[in-house]
Amino acid sequence: MDISLFDFNLPKEQIALRPANPRDSARLLRVDDAGLFDHRVFELDQLLRPGDVLVSNDTRVIPARLFGRKGEAKIEVTLHRRLDDQSWIAFARPAKKCKIGDQIDFDGLIAR
Repeated sequence: MDISLFDFNLPKEQIALRPANPRDSARLLRVDDAGLFDHRVFELDQLLRPGDVLVSNDTRVIPARLFGRKGEAKIEVTLHRRLDDQSWIAFARPAKKCKIGDQIDFDGLIAR
């Protein structure tokens, strides 16, 4: 799968730093054949119809974006999941510049 298909620009001012207060005032995106529509969670009971599918995302985000270099190439690494004290599953961009075992220099901290 080409994970670059999931790339998009999200301005910093659009990133929530804490939950909405009150919680049911959180934004909600409705998708149907007519398009995309903004709502609030408190409207959910008015929006759902028999046969609808509700998708809930309860993932937690960690602030784990690192910027390094492999030789002259700039590499951006996003840590995804910790495997043990020294290993993570991570996404690197541009991925075609990285191969298994390559060393990436994060301002003096070397990772592979």
